[in-house]
Amino acid sequence: MEALKENRAVLIMKYLFDVRVISMTAVTVSISAVYALYARIAVYPLLFALTLLAALLLHMSANAFNHYLDFLYKIDTTANALSQGPPRIIPLGVISEKTAGAAAFSMMLTSALIGSYLATQSGIWVIVIGVLGVTLFAVYDARPIQLKARAFGEVIVFLIWGPLMALGSFAASTKAGINIGATYAALPETIAVVAMLYVNNLEHVSVDKGLGIKTLPMLLGKYANKAYYALLVSSYLAQIAVIERGFAPWSTLITLLSSPLLIQLMRTRARGERAYFKTAKFLTAFGLLYVLGFALGLIARRRGE
Repeated sequence: MEALKENRAVLIMKYLFDVRVISMTAVTVSISAVYALYARIAVYPLLFALTLLAALLLHMSANAFNHYLDFLYKIDTTANALSQGPPRIIPLGVISEKTAGAAAFSMMLTSALIGSYLATQSGIWVIVIGVLGVTLFAVYDARPIQLKARAFGEVIVFLIWGPLMALGSFAASTKAGINIGATYAALPETIAVVAMLYVNNLEHVSVDKGLGIKTLPMLLGKYANKAYYALLVSSYLAQIAVIERGFAPWSTLITLLSSPLLIQLMRTRARGERAYFKTAKFLTAFGLLYVLGFALGLIARRRGE
């Protein structure tokens, strides 16, 4: 407990600024921007920066509410507070339940205010998509619906990090409204994000069963590991389809440099070991390489013009 007191500030920073939040959200918002440039649509730097900030705050608030509700529903306890992922600082006593809820609400309110300004610049679609995103976050976590406990967690995450974040980021940073191409462009990264949630559920099957929670890996049974492998490989397959449809340049295949991490993940799970944090590293590497591939494609195109 003394160690916890000494590291109070560190734990709070990890709780609020989880690197996975920054990488997942920043990469998805950036993909929308580089896709827009690739499609010869102007991106407004200030609006892009505000879009990124609003998306980060919304994701951070959603994570904070997730911890708050999991503590309220007695899913997070002192027994699993440091087990995996960001620390559960409420059961650890680092901050109070009331403070955690207030922090989550404050971040969501700030995100909403930024979103409102973006809507005045880029149109009503920003508000519509933002409201849909908050609604999905709510039905994902909160009872009585709590879709994450009904094996729909991966579906909700796919919708949020796929169509909603891609379309919303594109509309907000370009003033060009809705463009379905942004969703296609973000698809490979979206699948990788789903894989990270999936493996987290896969590694908590026994705990979740005891809590009466149903997840997709439970439904898949003996095929659960194979489904994880399929999701990882599908990130690359989806990318090829996106390229062939003209929504991304061939230079984005630089993501193949992340394939050693993919092989490592498969071997890790084949040995029955935990792969959650390694999946997060794969997601970050894949996403950053994907954005870099877009940038390389843009440079190559400009030199050829």
